[in-house]
Amino acid sequence: MSRTLRLVGEGITVSQFDSGKDLFDIKMYSEKAKENPFTVFQRLSVTNARGVQIPLSELVSIKPAFTIAKIPHRNLSREVEVFCNVKGRTATEVMNQIKPLLNKVSFPEGYRWEVGGETSEQTGIFIDMGKLSIVVVFLIITLMAIQFYSLSLPLLVMSTIFLALAGSLIGLFVTQTPLGFMTMMGAISLSGIVVRNGIVLIEFIEEARREGIELRQAVISAREARLCPILLTTMTAVAGLLPLAFSGEVLFKPLAVTIIAGLLFSTMLTLIVVPSLYTVLAIYKEKRQRKNAALYREPNTMDKQVNM
Repeated sequence: MSRTLRLVGEGITVSQFDSGKDLFDIKMYSEKAKENPFTVFQRLSVTNARGVQIPLSELVSIKPAFTIAKIPHRNLSREVEVFCNVKGRTATEVMNQIKPLLNKVSFPEGYRWEVGGETSEQTGIFIDMGKLSIVVVFLIITLMAIQFYSLSLPLLVMSTIFLALAGSLIGLFVTQTPLGFMTMMGAISLSGIVVRNGIVLIEFIEEARREGIELRQAVISAREARLCPILLTTMTAVAGLLPLAFSGEVLFKPLAVTIIAGLLFSTMLTLIVVPSLYTVLAIYKEKRQRKNAALYREPNTMDKQVNM
């Protein structure tokens, strides 16, 4: 198709003439005289893979436009860009199919091909998203440390993020949804969503213990009090994202699947893992406090024996 269009426009180089000093290109043009370009275009035809002539007007359309003539360059080299919009597939899937075909093509000397667009920017995007996720986690830990006046409790709450990410990977695997930019966006969004349940749950336990309730009973009461609110907020969020997940949109489906799977998985395990880890941490702190108190009292007892 491109050779046919060049035959009418700029011509096709078929050979070279040696004048003894310089080489001049010999170009072949389609005979068009002073005909209307639209009329010439209607007469053009191309050969398909079966060798059948097909009118070019059935494949492409010509539209007049006013543009400034330019020669695109990239890194000081002339370039020709080929654009394509994929439907129902990701750019990564399409490029995995196209690259083996392009590698078999022998380009003339001085010509090469490069991949641009979404696939070429994925590495840079993932690096930027990784940096952003580090900042998000740091801010979350800082805010929780200010709230609980502790460094161990924020790390305990952060375990819900790992539960959510594990659930997201399981959901993506089950639905056969590929990883991409929107998947990373969904994972970062989960970091701020799922910690809410852990923060409120631990806050309930801390308030109960400050009121003098025993550790085991405080944990059980907090789970009972937060069970319905956590389930309701999770179900409403999942219900709101289900239309996006079933819409089939390549852009928004990975985002919806990531958040839905992460929310469901983390909600089921937050009510089990977080209270269990909190109990273990609280028991460890109590034992350490008793040990430090015993070490503090032992020298005083020895001093009394020496004085007697």
